Amino acid sequence: MSITAETLRGHAREAIDALLAREHGITAAVLATEDGFELAQGARSQRADSSLAALSASAMGLAGALTQSGHIGACEDIYISGQQGRILIMSVPRLQPRVVLLALTDTKTSMGNALVAVRRTAAALADALLAPQ
Repeated sequence: MSITAETLRGHAREAIDALLAREHGITAAVLATEDGFELAQGARSQRADSSLAALSASAMGLAGALTQSGHIGACEDIYISGQQGRILIMSVPRLQPRVVLLALTDTKTSMGNALVAVRRTAAALADALLAPQ
């Protein structure tokens, strides 16, 4: 099945809007291709930094090399904790080439809640894109 860029961008925009509407602790989200091109992004107050798409793809590539060297299987998620918030980067399941979803959270948000919300969003996006037309 071939997914057009227009279809991918449309579903990506819907997925990000739904994620931001459901999980108030997530302040921004970006969906990117594995080579770092932004498909869609959304933020509560200001536009997410344009470099996040490229950096998330690079981080997944580096993490993939680490997990391979550590013999723990393919990298699925990355969690980064900073002084003013957290970053979650997750592969959207079953899509090839790979698409990654990045979410920024504030420090008050439960990491578990954010993880579940991002994982559900990634799965729902894959389901929507791979559903028979």
